[in-house]
Amino acid sequence: MPFDITPSETVLKYAPWSLSKANTAKDCPRKFYFNYVVKKKGVTNADALVGQATHSALEFALEGRPPLRAIEFAMEKYPLTTNEQERVMAFQPAIENFLRSFKHYCTQHHAQPPQYEQKLAVDINGKAVANFFDNKKVFLRGVLDIAVLFKRKPYALVLDHKTGKDRGLHYYAQQFLIYRILMKAQYPNLTKILSGINWVKADRIDLGDFVDTPNIEGPMAAFIEFLNESTKDLGDLSEYRQNRLCDWCDYKSQCPMFNPKASADVIETEEDERTDLPTT
Repeated sequence: MPFDITPSETVLKYAPWSLSKANTAKDCPRKFYFNYVVKKKGVTNADALVGQATHSALEFALEGRPPLRAIEFAMEKYPLTTNEQERVMAFQPAIENFLRSFKHYCTQHHAQPPQYEQKLAVDINGKAVANFFDNKKVFLRGVLDIAVLFKRKPYALVLDHKTGKDRGLHYYAQQFLIYRILMKAQYPNLTKILSGINWVKADRIDLGDFVDTPNIEGPMAAFIEFLNESTKDLGDLSEYRQNRLCDWCDYKSQCPMFNPKASADVIETEEDERTDLPTT
């Protein structure tokens, strides 16, 4: 392994990883168990459904559908209530403004045709894996809402849509780190990568700074260190921890904190566990 830090046994056991999986491991072992070990389907909350539908509407609009039709088409995919549909429809002006701003940016900076919802993955050595769903080879994967390569320089822009409140770019440092890993593995000639957020609710785009990405070793080592730290307390998968996201959890009915009748135990399983990742 060409890095200065080695993944822990826990990290190897539960690979492949994504940022949401790593954050869940850190926040609540019980949620991690239901979501990633037994893969039990939970009850998606209203905010998440609205966010998913809005993401789909942006994707359809970027692919060429008129914004209103893109929103209507997206809402057909999700079981939204009337109130939730109205919340998605309220994003139409922001979607229209984003389309104009993004098109202008791409023209001004001589961008290549953008990639939408791009699925990228790397193995434990930081090498690109063609099959995003290959759990035997993939160590880290992620879906990029928008990825743009520039024609005149070996630079790239990665944008993510957020429908929640504006937390500031610093809050997404680990997400931007993963973008650098995935993009550098997929496009080895890249030297700088710019990450940003489309704050849909605030109708604003925030861009960070271009970050030098001469190699993948540094970012991969930083991410493995983050994984080791995030999973260090992932021993007892029946443990439930109160945290800032509990009210939006999909597994309230299985959590004793919300449902006194829920069992405090979980059943250990070997499903989706793996210890045979290559290390060289």
